[in-house]
Amino acid sequence: MLVLATLLAIMTSMSGSSRTLYQASVDGWLPKYLGRTNDHGAPTAAMWTDLCFNLLLLLMSDYVFVLAASNVSYIIFNFLNLNAGWIHRLDRPDWIRPYKALPCSWQPVAC
Repeated sequence: MLVLATLLAIMTSMSGSSRTLYQASVDGWLPKYLGRTNDHGAPTAAMWTDLCFNLLLLLMSDYVFVLAASNVSYIIFNFLNLNAGWIHRLDRPDWIRPYKALPCSWQPVAC
């Protein structure tokens, strides 16, 4: 079970970070090499780069520390992302939303 949880954590972090590398390449912030995708639109070059970099990090340190640091960073990122969405909603309450996740009466309870 621990091995499966570790693989799930690695796949989750790699999918997010490789998509970020891809988008930064498309925007012109990183080399064009990272902007290549396969037939299904997955950023394969960014995934391979991410995998090699993660393997290098794992060889340089304790793998439990790297997994713990990545999980803590993931939780912090989600917290900041949810707060940014909430602040955006407070700043622009009259904008048309593509969907509503909660009725207005449940928003204070959820946040």
